[in-house]
Amino acid sequence: MKGIFTSYKVSDRYLSYISWAYVLFIAIAAYYRFPLSAGEFGDEGYYADEAAYLGRYDVYASLSQGTSFVFSLLIFLVSKACFVSYLIGARLLSVLFFFISAALFGRCLRAFTSLDAAGRCVAVVYFATICTAWVWKGLADIVCIAFIFGAFHLLTSARSMRNTLLAGAVLFLGFTVKPIVLFTIPGFGLYLLLNHRGTISFAKRALRAFAFLAAFIACFALYHVPGYLTYHKLMLESKDHHYVDGKRVENPNLWNEKNVYFEAYNPNNHPNKWAVSWEEVAAYKAQHPEVKLNLGYTEYVKTHTATWGKNLASKVFLTLPYSIQYGFFFAKWNIANHWLKSLFLVKFITLLIIAVICIAERRFIRENALLLAVPFTYYFILCAYLIPQLEDNWLLYCLPFLALPVCRFLSRYVHIAVLVLLQVVYVLL
Repeated sequence: MKGIFTSYKVSDRYLSYISWAYVLFIAIAAYYRFPLSAGEFGDEGYYADEAAYLGRYDVYASLSQGTSFVFSLLIFLVSKACFVSYLIGARLLSVLFFFISAALFGRCLRAFTSLDAAGRCVAVVYFATICTAWVWKGLADIVCIAFIFGAFHLLTSARSMRNTLLAGAVLFLGFTVKPIVLFTIPGFGLYLLLNHRGTISFAKRALRAFAFLAAFIACFALYHVPGYLTYHKLMLESKDHHYVDGKRVENPNLWNEKNVYFEAYNPNNHPNKWAVSWEEVAAYKAQHPEVKLNLGYTEYVKTHTATWGKNLASKVFLTLPYSIQYGFFFAKWNIANHWLKSLFLVKFITLLIIAVICIAERRFIRENALLLAVPFTYYFILCAYLIPQLEDNWLLYCLPFLALPVCRFLSRYVHIAVLVLLQVVYVLL
């Protein structure tokens, strides 16, 4: 079946030009929306403070904190090289890694069969689109996904042991930027164990998976030596602290308490955790001393099993399709919510739309099931483990891959020039 406006073919070389032109367009458009002069957003101040701590108290002291050390080091280097503040340095770093991530993502796409140059072009356009809100923000996410894409490319481009070991080390660097990278390891491990089952023995596949994991663990162990020697425990990233004269001071209010309060109780029916104030959580704790909010993961699941299960199902079946389509121009259909007055109904209709497209692309999904399982495993573990609601920046790694069936579907039936034009209009609206 011929799609609309598909009779005029575009060469692969020009498709590459189109991809990069769109990536540049996103960088420019995002700058006008989020200029360098804008005030702090989200955790930007936290990361700037960590870079300032490194600059004042040396590398070892910063490394012993175990808090996004590589990200802090990169911010420090960029800010000194460009003679700007740590906040501006973090934002410039994010822009630089946006271009690196786009290039690495394009290389990752070559591992997928039945995805032609037009489909890859649409995928890169999609990736750039979902990064719009994060390109000029000094957060760790875009820097982190560059390392994840790098590991993905190394593992899928060649079967050499050198690439496998290097992938483990590269993925670890992503961990030192944002620990959420840990959730990608099971997916990569399954890929290494199950890929090439007909041509490589299980022993060789298992050896490669072991080498990948061993490289990551070796780097992990060395990385945590300073923190363990200083604090006698593994210093995993935590935003529940601040510094006083160079000394680490733990905060009295914990993010975990706010997350549990919002997900399990939320008596004021706030739409998201950001609407919950620390004062509200403190007041609730004072009024209900019998309620324990600082729960570990296992405790939370045992105490609030029904809430945990309901949230997991909602994230997998409703939030995922909604998040996937939100990077495409046709996401504007949900303006119908003005009349529907139900976000659940909008998400359910989106689920049906994505399901129909996936059925149409079932052959592509079947041929690339193992590759697609890598980002989906990350998404599922993320949903199952994290107590709070998902945030868009946590999905920047997995969505570009999970959206590939939609990218291929659109590239088959709509000319690339029309698709890109629609995406440009979508971003500018």
